Amino acid sequence: MPIITIYRGAFTGGEEVAQYVAQTLDYRCVGREELVEASRGYGITAVKLNEILEREPHWWEHWLQNLRPYRIALQAAMCSVAREGNIVYHGHVGHELLPGIRHVLKVLLTAPLEFRIENVRSQQGLDEAGARRYIDHVDRARTRRLTALFGSDWRDPTRYDLVLNLAQMSLEAARHIIVEVARLGQYQSTAASV
Repeated sequence: MPIITIYRGAFTGGEEVAQYVAQTLDYRCVGREELVEASRGYGITAVKLNEILEREPHWWEHWLQNLRPYRIALQAAMCSVAREGNIVYHGHVGHELLPGIRHVLKVLLTAPLEFRIENVRSQQGLDEAGARRYIDHVDRARTRRLTALFGSDWRDPTRYDLVLNLAQMSLEAARHIIVEVARLGQYQSTAASV
């Protein structure tokens, strides 16, 4: 039951990479929608999940609200999804939801700011300053959410098994690298890791 999590910076093509990897390996591609559905079984409504994962928290919200129960419920939901095995999860929290499970391949897709700005400009029709502000806003919000939920920084490369700079390689090359690494013995499940 191999599991691959792909975290991507804003506008780095992560979903497309995840879909290709899943198709190549004959895995199921899982995203936010499946996590939302699984979370309902643990008492987290879609609205609350959106609030936790998407909205930029303010310092007083951290002080007023304990996010630990939501983190535990999200981890349980991810375990429910992963229990079926052979998945590629693309999303912003997947790499943190299965801590300590040896056969999870955690991938970070990244690129320099200039590369991301050009992607945002072409996809969103923004000028350079607007694209820079948008990326800064998204990155700050993700950093605050992950810090609030897990006490970790998504930009820390040591939290991943594989970090790929998409400005230095094509999406096709990134897909092939992930597929090959996922086939290595150390990322296959064992009785202990299951």
